[in-house]
Amino acid sequence: MDEITTYLDGRYVSAPEAIWRLSEFNMSYKSHTVIRLAVHLPHQKQVVFIGGQETEAAERAAAKYTTLTAWFQLNRDDSQAQIYTYSEIPNHYVYEKNTTKWKRRQRGSHQVIGRMPVVSVQDAERFYLRMLLLRQPGAVGFVDIRTVDGIVCETFQQACKMRGLLEGDQLWNDTLRELQKLSPQASYVCCLL
Repeated sequence: MDEITTYLDGRYVSAPEAIWRLSEFNMSYKSHTVIRLAVHLPHQKQVVFIGGQETEAAERAAAKYTTLTAWFQLNRDDSQAQIYTYSEIPNHYVYEKNTTKWKRRQRGSHQVIGRMPVVSVQDAERFYLRMLLLRQPGAVGFVDIRTVDGIVCETFQQACKMRGLLEGDQLWNDTLRELQKLSPQASYVCCLL
């Protein structure tokens, strides 16, 4: 059976699609580059491996920076990068996967979005780490993120509390505001609440 012929025979092209294609308009368009930013706790970065090769995969992962640990290193090496939060850094720097380091962006910064994954409040320490990463520019390590007014907090939650991020409804207002930015449908949900 010829798969290409079967596909073409079974395909239906509607009138709007036909006129679109006849007019030679683009069928798709890429406007922005989305950079996925890792959010992980110390010594808990994600490692993908093939069964039986766990040790080699762990060694390779230990030798490489994630986007988060590379951001820490960038802040140690480049004082100009210290004014940006973790989610803002892709607008000004490019993450090179082969070297696992951030490099200053030469052009196209207005079409880049740094996206941190949504973290459930049930994964408490990652949730509070993410909250701090959204607000604290120039961190040089996990301990630096947990440090508030010269005091090193034991947990990221305690650091959020000392910074006043958990007082009142601020946490939930920020969450709804972030949700509103992500999707037009989400803004409808925010209005209902």
